[in-house]
Amino acid sequence: MALWFSLHVNAATVATFSAQRRERVVPPDRICTYDVEIATPQAVEAYVIQHNYDDGAFALVAAALTHYQRERT
Repeated sequence: MALWFSLHVNAATVATFSAQRRERVVPPDRICTYDVEIATPQAVEAYVIQHNYDDGAFALVAAALTHYQRERT
């Protein structure tokens, strides 16, 4: 599974986001590992997070952005 989008402020793209699940099949415990990449004009940051598949796409994005913010402070 892949989740990706561009983040815009008015007409300017300020970042791109992608999250790719490592497992081809969702494991029985539903906890999946994702490779996440957030690219801004200043840098590209990549990291790995775990996420409960049943929590859905918005929870995955929230978890990834929370991790991104923690790494930056």
